[in-house]
Amino acid sequence: MDIAISIRIARISDHAQLELLFRELDRLHRDEAPWLLHKADRDSRQPEWLQMLLASPNSTLFIADVGTCVGLATVHLRDAPRFGAFIQQQRAVIDDLIVHPDWRLRGIARRLYESCEAWARERKASWIEVNVYEFNAEACDFYASVGFTPTMPRLRKPIAERCAVGENTRWRRLAASHWENSSC
Repeated sequence: MDIAISIRIARISDHAQLELLFRELDRLHRDEAPWLLHKADRDSRQPEWLQMLLASPNSTLFIADVGTCVGLATVHLRDAPRFGAFIQQQRAVIDDLIVHPDWRLRGIARRLYESCEAWARERKASWIEVNVYEFNAEACDFYASVGFTPTMPRLRKPIAERCAVGENTRWRRLAASHWENSSC
């Protein structure tokens, strides 16, 4: 039996269900980037945050709804820097996209992404971009499958002890592998 999956803009009443997905997203990032993120004392995405995001003409949050929220994607419009060399235009940025593990491999992420792209096109964005940590191979593969290509590597060098990354971490292996094969 196929279950109908609808993609729609979130409502304030969805907050509690969204919180569960954001917790999973935050856990993934905390587990893989403990030098950057820690578990917050309280949810940083309070109902007021959602209300502000939804009230803005420059952002929205889509959800995948099957009677309960099983996926989400946030998208924002951003202006080009106010520097003479930049062409003044807007771009869309996907900040979050997650599907509950039990609902993956059903095309939900693609439908959420397509909703973000359609939203960006309606607002005349020049392009759409996303930042993905290299440890998130599943997300990198997904975004490549919908046409994204790398444009600029972001390099990071920890200089504070609390930000140091150990020699045996996955990040070090990824970085070493990347620079061996890079023309940057």
